[in-house]
Amino acid sequence: MSDALVPFNLPPLYRAQRAAVCDPRRIVCIESTTKAGKTLGCIVWQIGQMMRGPADAEHWWVAPVFSQSEMAYREAWKMLRGVPGFRQLLSERTIIGPGDRRWSFRSADKPDNLYGSAVSSAVLDEASRMKDDAVDAVYSTTTVTRGPMRLIGNVRGRSNRHYQWSRRGESGEAGFAYH
Repeated sequence: MSDALVPFNLPPLYRAQRAAVCDPRRIVCIESTTKAGKTLGCIVWQIGQMMRGPADAEHWWVAPVFSQSEMAYREAWKMLRGVPGFRQLLSERTIIGPGDRRWSFRSADKPDNLYGSAVSSAVLDEASRMKDDAVDAVYSTTTVTRGPMRLIGNVRGRSNRHYQWSRRGESGEAGFAYH
């Protein structure tokens, strides 16, 4: 298979959506209502991360339970199905892109299963509903690569990593952003 990148069209993002998901800071927390476009925006963003990143890079989409990550997987595959150079490993819920770039869709229900890889980008979907141990595990996978993370979700309590990191971004702490 050729490693040549093939141009293809992705759905356009509206201005606030693009500003949030394309913020250049490493850790971006996005709090918003249901159906505001967080998932679609982050799918488009992570496709960009996957295509700009090095060959053999690994990218993760993580949700609190597998059925939630599977919804994002189906949406992502709808965008990429038929684009030369992309294929799916259906049994693993993984999309393989040109240059053997891997995009895995995972569950956070067992945080210990999230350690070990060097991840080039990560989206934590419904991050306010994840155990802090899971957020910490994904963060640890991006430390070597300095891979960007997007934490998306609704406000749900104050004693979770998404809420805490959102406040860090809101206060302007270096490396964090809030939208």
